[in-house]
Amino acid sequence: MACLVLEISVFVRMYSGLSDSRTTDLLRVRNLMQEGRFDEALLLVEVLEKEKCDLDVRDKHDFAELLVDVGLSFFDRGKLNRAMEYFERGLRFSQAIDFKLGTAFSHCDIGAVHYRKGDLNRALECISTGLTLFEGEDASPLALCSHQLLGAIYQMKGDFTTAFEHFEKDLTLVEGTNVSTTAWVLYYLIALAVDADLLTKANTYLQQFQDFQSTHKTPSMHHISCVAKGLILKESPRLRDKVKAQELFQEVVEDEIISMELTVSAMLNLCELLLDELKAYGEITVLQEVNALVTKIQNLTQQQHSFSLLVDTLILQAKLAMIEGDLTKAMDYLDQATTTAEDKNLGLLLQKVSTEKQSLEEQYEKWQQIFQSNAPLQVRMDQARVENYLKLTVQLIRPLEPPD
Repeated sequence: MACLVLEISVFVRMYSGLSDSRTTDLLRVRNLMQEGRFDEALLLVEVLEKEKCDLDVRDKHDFAELLVDVGLSFFDRGKLNRAMEYFERGLRFSQAIDFKLGTAFSHCDIGAVHYRKGDLNRALECISTGLTLFEGEDASPLALCSHQLLGAIYQMKGDFTTAFEHFEKDLTLVEGTNVSTTAWVLYYLIALAVDADLLTKANTYLQQFQDFQSTHKTPSMHHISCVAKGLILKESPRLRDKVKAQELFQEVVEDEIISMELTVSAMLNLCELLLDELKAYGEITVLQEVNALVTKIQNLTQQQHSFSLLVDTLILQAKLAMIEGDLTKAMDYLDQATTTAEDKNLGLLLQKVSTEKQSLEEQYEKWQQIFQSNAPLQVRMDQARVENYLKLTVQLIRPLEPPD
């Protein structure tokens, strides 16, 4: 603590005399963050916090937003606990100065952290509170992002009716005003309809998307189209439709990454189709393809600091190792998942990993019998429950960003 006080005092001297304007200092923090000089930015934030009583009303509002911005920078780097710290500081300061917009954003951002950690109930409570505080301002970025997150939460909870309500609300708010967001909301509606087993409705949204695509272009539009079509075709009982879905997902996987969400979704859905092929024909080279794809997903999640998805990916890798007959490797992956969940304070995911480890330990002898009897891949897949787990992991590829 003493060292931090010393650093702050040195930092104050560095900037003393440069400007008496707090507004300039607030801008300087944002510039430092953009330049990647986070330590300097955080020191100046601490200085400003000590002097916040001297700020005028406009600058107090700006400082409240700045605390949230700092939280967002930590969120983007996967440092969820530090993000929560600054979101909560932003909330307390906004409430103290009766800044309604800042209070609403802080609630929603805190909810986004809970969402990323997998605590859907707390996420739902926080985001709903933030949205209620900002009723009447439906066109705001806060409302748009909040409805997306709420739609995703209700979708993961299996409440498809309420999920449709939020995504439809989002579409009404954004349609005709923001091309990129309109395309994404239509994509989420297609994915939701597929999850709800409403393929006629999914095709209706797809047609709506294609009509929109014919007159609007964004960098992600083609990949959205490929994944959306693939999701629908994947559910068809016809082999030729599944082959076409596989081709569409493969195109996105092999193309340059425009959106991590679309690329990872394509990879996971491609894995699902390959596992169907593996179960039907027992060709070991297909399992090698799946392993290669899952390794790519692991690398992407590490690069993008998506640690909750990384934990699920490690669990998936453990299940694939079980199918291959390498229980030691499977346990190593689960140990890695445990370490990641502990380091990132992902409590609910830690429970999930613990359950998987306990299951493997309890069924160790049964697995040994399966390998000794040279059981077919289909039996190993059923024992590992890899297909069911993959379907659940696919559902995690939903809106993950907090309002900014």
